[in-house]
Amino acid sequence: MEAVGDGSALSKRQAQKRILQLQNALVEVMKHRASTVAHERRLTQLALAEPLEVERAIAAEMSAAVARLQAAVATVTWNLHVQAAQGPAGALASARDALALMRASVAKVEALSADVLARRQAALIARLDREMRQVKMCVAVTIADQKRFAAVARDDEPDGFWAGRLRPPDPEALPRVLAAQTTAVEDVKQQLRDVNDRVEMVKRRARIEAASRGLLK
Repeated sequence: MEAVGDGSALSKRQAQKRILQLQNALVEVMKHRASTVAHERRLTQLALAEPLEVERAIAAEMSAAVARLQAAVATVTWNLHVQAAQGPAGALASARDALALMRASVAKVEALSADVLARRQAALIARLDREMRQVKMCVAVTIADQKRFAAVARDDEPDGFWAGRLRPPDPEALPRVLAAQTTAVEDVKQQLRDVNDRVEMVKRRARIEAASRGLLK
């Protein structure tokens, strides 16, 4: 089973379908792996009890089959994480969509008159704060993905958690994916800072307008 690319040429719907296919493939491969491991153990025990050439050959074939299935599991798992992080339906796309919606929401508030800002300042600020929390959560997921790939690259975790679970199918895959994730994360973090500054400015303006009219709550 080969590694998939970053999926950048896929539509969001195609990417969602790809992730579902990968998830289903992983389930099936895991089932075959469990069955093969069980057969391998039985054949190994038989070969030890009856050290015949045929049993030893069969046990060796089963061991090779288990190794191939383990490699397949690793590849599907890697592809799933890359698609979930960087694909058109992944976390980075969701963060960018959330940032775009946030900018549009701020623009609408910025366009309101001073009188409307003053009268609705409490509700507007609450809404902006709620929407910003959602955006920050989306960006946080992309940062977590970046840290996960970086942990695999460093392989310096105390228990090797991610290094043991995310194994790229080829030596070039990890640096490429990590570099793309790092660049994208820096971009969405800068976008987050910019939109957060705009939110804080419009909130301050709303409070000032409300205070000048004696409406501040």
